[in-house]
Amino acid sequence: MVYSIQYLRAVAAIAVTIFHVAFIFGWNFVPLAAGVDLFFIISGFIMWTISDARPTAPLQFIRNRIQRVLPIYWICTLLFVVAATVSPKNYDNAAFGAADIIRSLLFVPYFDGTGVVQPVLVPGWTLNYEMFFYTAFCLVLFLKGRTQRLLAITGFLVLCVAIGLFAPVTPYSIVYASPLLLEFLAGVIIAFVMSRADVASTRLSVALMVLGLVSIVASSFLDKPHGFVRVLVWGVPSVFIVLGALVAEPASLFPKLTWLKILGDSSYSLYLTHMIAIGVAKLAIYIAGVERWTTPLALRIPLLVITTIFCVSVGLVFYFCVEKKIAQFLKRLERGRRAALYMPAE
Repeated sequence: MVYSIQYLRAVAAIAVTIFHVAFIFGWNFVPLAAGVDLFFIISGFIMWTISDARPTAPLQFIRNRIQRVLPIYWICTLLFVVAATVSPKNYDNAAFGAADIIRSLLFVPYFDGTGVVQPVLVPGWTLNYEMFFYTAFCLVLFLKGRTQRLLAITGFLVLCVAIGLFAPVTPYSIVYASPLLLEFLAGVIIAFVMSRADVASTRLSVALMVLGLVSIVASSFLDKPHGFVRVLVWGVPSVFIVLGALVAEPASLFPKLTWLKILGDSSYSLYLTHMIAIGVAKLAIYIAGVERWTTPLALRIPLLVITTIFCVSVGLVFYFCVEKKIAQFLKRLERGRRAALYMPAE
């Protein structure tokens, strides 16, 4: 267990949550959206680390990823559909049809009604990238040897991004040839390098994380960046933050905090449920008779904090009551399947 990475997962999920919560009070804290870039780098790091530590057959790898991602995403997408249908005003009058729901559930990129490539449950746009990366990584696992796998995943992702420079703009090219794929690659390279490095330095760790954080905050003067600019102003600083966290691990800079680890464990649930929870919070604020955009700052700030705490609480409840239960059920099924395979014939 790399505690620092779990802590960063918590930070990334909460940053994205605050980014979306702030919108309902008239604020746009752009740099907090960099939590997604941090997630992508962490994802690349984790995929390489777990496949390197516990060699897994390619088909088993992709099965594990599907079981990890798909059930929770499907449940949250359908919950959002129900909530947005029952109370459209509190979900920005989200417009979607049956085809949009099906494409969202199957991770098929498409232009929504606003001309943006995103699924019905908006935070799920990142999962289109994740599933593409998982598929590519699955194919790489057919190769033997760490160096071969690293060269293969590097060559494939760089080629995809290069194709994107010339490909016509379609939902598929926007996702499958996006410069953001380089952030997954950065995570993979970090895992490869750090597995062979022996660096433990509190000063270096703090310097890297401060540099990364300051660089992201400094992007406040920009509109939300896209493409290579996003990789530069958010992806590169996120690399510094992840490297700093990993250097801090052997230096014992971070204490083992159970509550923060739990927040990291529940980050996927928080990431997917927070938009649903925000709609509930908007309804509650409306019932309370508070005008979100014009109410005094002294009230808006506490409301932002309370709404964020509510979203985190919903994410935690969903994690313990749904995500963990599903994971345990799937593990029991997997153990049963394996036992049946090795059961001697009578």
